[in-house]
Amino acid sequence: MNLIRNRSAIVIFLSLLCFVLLLSTPFSQAQTLKQILLSPGDLTQSHQEEAASCDKCHQDFSKAEQSSLCLDCHDKIAEDLDRSAGFHGLNKNIKNAECKTCHTDHKGRGYDIVNLDTDSFNHHLTNFPLDGKHSVTACVLCHTSTNKKSYRLEQRSCFDCHEKNDIHNNKLGKQCEDCHTTDNWKKQQFDHDKTEFPLAHKHQDVACNRCHINRQYQDIGKQCNDCHRIHDIHQGRFGSDCKNCHSEKDWGKSLFDHGLDTKFKLLFSHQKTSCLACHQKTVSKENMLASDCFSCHKSSDIHNGRNGEDCQQCHSSKSWSKTAFDHNSDTEYPLAGKHKHLACNSCHSPTKTDEKLSQQCVDCHQLSDPHQQSLGKECDNCHSPDSWKKTLFSHEITQFPLVGMHRQLSCQECHLNAHYEKTPSDCQQCHKQQDAHKGALGEDCGLCHNPNDWMMWLFDHGRQTHFALQGAHENLQCELCHNNSKQTPQSCFDCHRDDDIHRGSFGKRCSQCHQVDSFNLDEGTQ
Repeated sequence: MNLIRNRSAIVIFLSLLCFVLLLSTPFSQAQTLKQILLSPGDLTQSHQEEAASCDKCHQDFSKAEQSSLCLDCHDKIAEDLDRSAGFHGLNKNIKNAECKTCHTDHKGRGYDIVNLDTDSFNHHLTNFPLDGKHSVTACVLCHTSTNKKSYRLEQRSCFDCHEKNDIHNNKLGKQCEDCHTTDNWKKQQFDHDKTEFPLAHKHQDVACNRCHINRQYQDIGKQCNDCHRIHDIHQGRFGSDCKNCHSEKDWGKSLFDHGLDTKFKLLFSHQKTSCLACHQKTVSKENMLASDCFSCHKSSDIHNGRNGEDCQQCHSSKSWSKTAFDHNSDTEYPLAGKHKHLACNSCHSPTKTDEKLSQQCVDCHQLSDPHQQSLGKECDNCHSPDSWKKTLFSHEITQFPLVGMHRQLSCQECHLNAHYEKTPSDCQQCHKQQDAHKGALGEDCGLCHNPNDWMMWLFDHGRQTHFALQGAHENLQCELCHNNSKQTPQSCFDCHRDDDIHRGSFGKRCSQCHQVDSFNLDEGTQ
């Protein structure tokens, strides 16, 4: 009984609920009771206008014909399925599937019935497979509308999308793919060889706009002079047939053969000379260039014409600065030693033209003669061309040969200046400061001293004085007897006065008792 009562209550409740829903529905959208009772929810926003017409999408108590009803409205998709085109016609997995498998409704107004996953969508299953730069292009750049219908685009040609990017202003037509690729729009694959002007050599590296100024592709001149007239350094005097001398391999490298096409063959340094260096003016039959050296090199003639105009006697086209002139055979003054490396103008002044140069050393080296000609003008007596500072002078041929320690002295120790003839040759003049005798023994130092060593003196006391050194006197220091007094005493008492224990009582003749071997040895009186 309780179960029957519960079922009755449920039926009554549902009936009241349907009645309330029917009263709350506007008259223009009135639905049947069956529609109200069976509807699972609100339709999506795109289908909301069909909310009162369930039969447009559903047949009563039948699901078999539901997809055909969808295609009645979505006729473009039906056309794709018939032609096996577009996403629905190319995708074998969905071609025979029911529409509701992917697109379900009654999920509310904000539900996305298309349910398209743009991240995983395979664009190859469309009429426009993406490749090149298209494969990394954001969807919204082509599908600009927020409406999902925008995913179905009718434009399929390059020009449909890139019309605004057409820098040719439609002058080359709408077949962009003839030149451009999807890999790189700026990199074109136009084959210029299919035109009346195939590109060869240097022309292959030239940018398009260098010839097609302002993107003009029609009525472009095909002659060299049409483009290179502005570069014609000949100013048209050789005509407009540039290819007679120039080629597409290298415009700067001319085919013109100066040796065959003119009477002046270019050799050595002339081969490296630019054309304008010689051809500074327009050349014509009335204005031909001279072919002699002097005509071109007159301004660089350092001889100022005094050697004539026959430059090739000394110069050659191999090197203008390196001459064929031989100073040894062509003059009376052979160059030797340091003279070989001197520049010509070191001796041959440009201001002196016809003046004959002297061959004497002093004429060139007068300013550098430290002797100021005090030794004469024959510089080669001491100097040589190999080295001016290294002399050939031998002191042995003078009045003062260098021996002993004098040989090791530098010249400047005796020759305080370059006036050598005024240098003294006596010992006293140089060794006065070293004279321990202070001049007491005279100025003839050589009587005792020799050049081998100042301290190795050869004085013989017994032969050169009246007081021979004997006995204990032989080993005495000179200073014991030769003190500061001018006269050295020679008697015993003069030196041994302080040693006399007799205090003079036996007189001053010490030798009566003492002998030179030992002052303390008493011999007694004789």
